[in-house]
Amino acid sequence: MATLVVLMLVASPDKAAAGGPVFGVMLAAYLAAYLYGRPRLAAVAIGVAATALLFGLVAIVPPVPGSIALAVVFAAAGAAVALWITREPVMALHAAMSSVLLTAAVAWALVSYGPERFVPDMVGSGTAAANPLLENRIEAPDPYVGLLAIGALLAIVIVAAQRVRVVAARPVST
Repeated sequence: MATLVVLMLVASPDKAAAGGPVFGVMLAAYLAAYLYGRPRLAAVAIGVAATALLFGLVAIVPPVPGSIALAVVFAAAGAAVALWITREPVMALHAAMSSVLLTAAVAWALVSYGPERFVPDMVGSGTAAANPLLENRIEAPDPYVGLLAIGALLAIVIVAAQRVRVVAARPVST
């Protein structure tokens, strides 16, 4: 996540002042969820597998989706599989959060630096832009910031759920 934030801010330094604190808060939420939540390796692996399936589909049928709907569907499917395997709702949230984080990173990298076939047509073919491919590369990652925000909300829910577990497990002293 930290690498993703640095690369995004370096790619568009004009947005660094506005986006830096927001990305910093999201990074803190993800770190807290991974460090405090202590996810099982199976949950993280299922999230990675959901992302791999999504981008396997993108490799067969390019381009990268211009909206996050398909990414949310694959993250939810990963969460359902994690819930079925581990029988722990918190691990399902970890799988979804891992999938969302990796999906945003891979989508951003493919759209920004990948071949032209992976770049969705965001500005339309009838635009008066001097370089439509460059405009599409600039506009295409924007929905994935929202996906990162969804993942940060999942991270906050994970930390809260873990906190409730810890408090509930403490013995009551009289």
